[in-house]
Amino acid sequence: MKKLFRKYIPAPHTITENRWLSKLGPRIKDPNLWHLNRRSVSAGIFAGVLCAFIPLPIQIFVAIFFCFFIHGNLPISVASTWVSNPFTYIPLYFFCYEVGAWIVGVPVDTTGNPIRVNFDIILTDFDAFLKQLAEVGWKAMGPLFLGCAIVGLTSATLSFIAIRLVWRLHIYRSWNHRQERRLKKSSH
Repeated sequence: MKKLFRKYIPAPHTITENRWLSKLGPRIKDPNLWHLNRRSVSAGIFAGVLCAFIPLPIQIFVAIFFCFFIHGNLPISVASTWVSNPFTYIPLYFFCYEVGAWIVGVPVDTTGNPIRVNFDIILTDFDAFLKQLAEVGWKAMGPLFLGCAIVGLTSATLSFIAIRLVWRLHIYRSWNHRQERRLKKSSH
């Protein structure tokens, strides 16, 4: 399992000597942030996936900061923030909004109908469209942030558990293969 991660993760010295990251001081050189073991990788995945659901462009920085406290693997954490990327933003945040809206109730207008954006006016009255979009955006922020928190925490927890289980399964299989080889070797 370590070989798989080492293949794609840059060497710690290349990251710690980066001119931007070196400003984080001696904490960035903490060896616990660079270990590849079941605990650090699963904690790094947890931090990265959780921060991937922050609907602001600060995900990587929050993941790095979070890793300092939970001693998660820093490169794994940064890489796992890319669960949300330009290709997945729209479906991901739409799903998060739907979850949040389901929990708190969909924002409604004065007549009790769900708020919808009228895309037909984009060509006729662009200013009215922007005003309508801004109004809907402010009302949608609460459900979006709540949905992001719930979906992010759930996804991060499931990712944490999955990494722990897969790593344990890998170790279990390795032990069994070694035991089989020993038995074959001793029988000859």
